[in-house]
Amino acid sequence: MPRKKLNYQEGTCFFVPLENGEYGRGIVARLRGDGVVFGYFFGPALRKPEGDFKGLLAKDAALVGKFGDPGLLEKTWPIQGQLPDWNRAKWPLPPLYREDDDESKVIISHYDDLNMEFLYEEKCPVENAKELPEDALFGYVAAEIRLAMLLTS
Repeated sequence: MPRKKLNYQEGTCFFVPLENGEYGRGIVARLRGDGVVFGYFFGPALRKPEGDFKGLLAKDAALVGKFGDPGLLEKTWPIQGQLPDWNRAKWPLPPLYREDDDESKVIISHYDDLNMEFLYEEKCPVENAKELPEDALFGYVAAEIRLAMLLTS
């Protein structure tokens, strides 16, 4: 079955339904076109899928990472429109980390900022990953659950 035409692009602002009936906010920062998106997610939890995205900064995100796009395509994640003054340089694709078998180390993965293609990875001490997002691909429901845990706890 062919993929649906994308209804989002870099800078698209959207709401994420949380399991308690509230909503988080998200911004598409990168996309590959095959269903994998990199984005920034924000609180606080909102009672309705409405509100302002102005003033949000990448450094203030509650969750940052890769996720699947069915929530956007199927419109279960309501799209608000484009972030005013979208500037991709302000919403980078940083290195991402994942755990290593050696608990004192992590693997840091680097991706191409233009197309999200994997470039290389390196083993580093755990301390080097303290501020980095996890290198995981969340299904859209898993992203909803993770965001709910962060915003409602």
